[in-house]
Amino acid sequence: MPERAPVHGDRHAGSPLQHPRDELTLFSILAVLLRHRRLLVTVPLVTLAIAITVLLIVGRTYSADSTLKPEVSEGSASRISGVAAQFGFLIPGAAIGDPVRYYSELATSREVLEQVINSRYTVHTGDGPADTLVGTYLDLYMIPERTSQARMLVALAKLRSQVIVTNNREAGLVYIRTLAKWPDLAAQMNRRILDLLNEGNQERRQSKAAAERRFVEGRLQEARKDLNAAESEVARFLEGNRRYQDSPMLTLEYAQLQRRVELRQQVHTTLALSYEQARIDEVRNTPLLVLIDRPEGSARRYGSRAKDAMIWFLIGCVLAVLGAMASEYLAARRQGEAPDFAEFRREAGAALRGIGLGRRAERG
Repeated sequence: MPERAPVHGDRHAGSPLQHPRDELTLFSILAVLLRHRRLLVTVPLVTLAIAITVLLIVGRTYSADSTLKPEVSEGSASRISGVAAQFGFLIPGAAIGDPVRYYSELATSREVLEQVINSRYTVHTGDGPADTLVGTYLDLYMIPERTSQARMLVALAKLRSQVIVTNNREAGLVYIRTLAKWPDLAAQMNRRILDLLNEGNQERRQSKAAAERRFVEGRLQEARKDLNAAESEVARFLEGNRRYQDSPMLTLEYAQLQRRVELRQQVHTTLALSYEQARIDEVRNTPLLVLIDRPEGSARRYGSRAKDAMIWFLIGCVLAVLGAMASEYLAARRQGEAPDFAEFRREAGAALRGIGLGRRAERG
């Protein structure tokens, strides 16, 4: 009598993941999820409760935004740098590369953020006259560290997460967003960053102009001496050769001396103009950062508690599904006693017995 072929559904008997190599179907996955329904309910709810608690403790967050456009003056810098290059000199700080990227990095640099932390702010936390806080960033956020250096490091890490800088290179714009617990603090921190960028830009420009002035001043003195020497050579030539036009050789020599004087005159004129421009730039205090959008009045709520809670709830759902699938997979491997899993159990048991947990492991 011929043997009856095995029923196709028998391969799915027991755990849907009893055979790890079998192809999973939608119904087998649903069966796993229903078997672990308590886990699927508990983990998302616990994650949601923790997220809501953290959001309530942290409180609301406000953001303030500003937009600036760096203006790079190419005139004097390019002219003086070109003159310096002709004589084999390189003026430090003659260029800053991409100004948009430069100011984007500068806004989040440690030097700027430390000054933002140490600045004093007056923050209105309510409508009443008593609802006002005054202090530095360290005081307002009450960072509890023993040493000042440790407090500064903690404050820097926190502030870096609250300063968001983006840019648009095509438009040449830099966007600065600051986050804080209070709208007044967010706007004041944003304004402080803008002021520090302007101050640093002005100091850098004036120091560069001072270096350019000193260089050009030295070259101008040398150019004046060279011009005087060339003119003296022409004067001596004319004194000794009053009728040089009658001699082709003397005429050629006079032309060479005259060209030398003209060249020295051009160099002297260029350096004199550059020197005057550097003196003007050294005392100029016109800002080169054009403020497109001001931070004052831009503070608003940042993010949504409901949206954040929903995101964490979805994360909890994903974790619950992964936990259910992992639990079912391990149960199937344990039931099948695959060689590698059996070896893992033996090694784990030996390790637990080695640290005195053998009895607890055996009971488990």
